[in-house]
Amino acid sequence: MYVNGEERPLEAVFVFPLPGECALCHFSAKLGDTEVVAKLKDTMKAREEYDDALSSGHQAFLLEESDQSPDVFQLNVGSLPPGESAAITLVYISELAMQADDALRFCLPAVLNPRYTPQGEGQTGEQLHGLSSNMC
Repeated sequence: MYVNGEERPLEAVFVFPLPGECALCHFSAKLGDTEVVAKLKDTMKAREEYDDALSSGHQAFLLEESDQSPDVFQLNVGSLPPGESAAITLVYISELAMQADDALRFCLPAVLNPRYTPQGEGQTGEQLHGLSSNMC
């Protein structure tokens, strides 16, 4: 849950990893007593609707897969009023790794690991910054 501690509405942006082999199957956001369940839309249409909602002074949410990496997502929570909280729910499925002792292992990426794409490959040689950590 995130609470806007500012004195004005703001747009909160969260960038987070998900396991690369997972499939995201549900996203919902709760703002006060209102819950919004996401619908899959064309990227450009979703961005337009998000921008239109913010321009009109409405609250909106936009969840996108990163252009730089398929296991990094960005969530925009727009026009969050002062003192208001937003709670986000993501549901995904993933195959669990079988260990040598027949135990299953689940790793939840906690932060982004630094990544580098050399010039000429992919985007523009940008680096995603973060700390190395997984919760296994």
